[in-house]
Formats: sequence, structure tokens, C-alpha cells
Amino acid sequence: MHFLVMGAARFINYHWCQRLLQEGRKVHGIDNLNGYYDVKLKKSRLAQLISHKSLQFHVLDLSNCPENRLAIPGQSFDGLVHLAAQAGVRYSLENSNAYMDSNLVGFISILEDHRQQSIAHLIFASSSSAYGASHKVPFVEGDNVDHLSPGMRQRRKPMN
Repeated sequence: MHFLVMGAARFINYHWCQRLLQEGRKVHGIDNLNGYYDVKLKKSRLAQLISHKSLQFHVLDLSNCPENRLAIPGQSFDGLVHLAAQAGVRYSLENSNAYMDSNLVGFISILEDHRQQSIAHLIFASSSSAYGASHKVPFVEGDNVDHLSPGMRQRRKPMN
């Protein structure tokens, strides 16, 4: 099986790649290597992954793909793992454009490729931040998300 893993140099995604490679799968990893997390650490993880013959890595920003499509011509994938969103809820308040580009435009690119290529499996996730200040554990997909975490309440400005 052949997998496409978005954000391959990030912590969880790196472990996804490692596991898939150990299972004998072919992996295409994509990451934009932005500076939100330590780039040296990302490159260190990549150095470990690149030693596998079954991995191909591409530096690619999902929000900057030609015509909002991933640019890996001639490849077809059995599965797509997307955990590459821009992290940091507080950062979204400081730089909402980076959030929109990565988390909305980038994700639409992924969904469009998934649709056009008829990829059999798509795995994606959000973070617990989506549940705001919920005290209910474990979180459930149907939980209300209409309340902000305390840190978000302090920074929220009233709308005019």
C-alpha cells in the first residue's frame, strides 16, 4: 500500500511515517517545514525517515499548491493521512491568515485530491482545542463546542 502523509516532519506524523515504513508500506511525506515548531527538530526527524528506501519527501505548502492541488504527478495513493494543520489556537488570533491558508485552503486541497484520485482511505484529526473549555472527558464528537477556553476569553474582543 502507498500512503501520503501530510506534515510528515511533525511529532505524531513522523511516528505515522515510521510505523508505515516498518510495516513495509511506501510513503510520500509532505511538510512545509515552517518555523512554528523547531525546524532543526523537524529536519532531524526527516533525516531518520529518509534512510528508508520506501520514503519520498517533498517540501510543499498545502495552501500554495497549483490550483489548490497537491503536485505529485504520476502517483496514486491507497491512503492519505492529514494531521498537518497550523497548530496553536492563540496563534490563530495573532495570524489568522496563516490559519486560514493552512487549515482551510490546505485542507480543501487535500479533500479535492482525495475526491479526484479516489483515494480509498482518508485519516484526519483535529485537536482537543476544538472542544474549548469542556470539562467532560473523554471528548465525544457530538459534544457542544460553544464555549471558549479561559485563555481565549481573555483575548477575545467584542464585535462592533
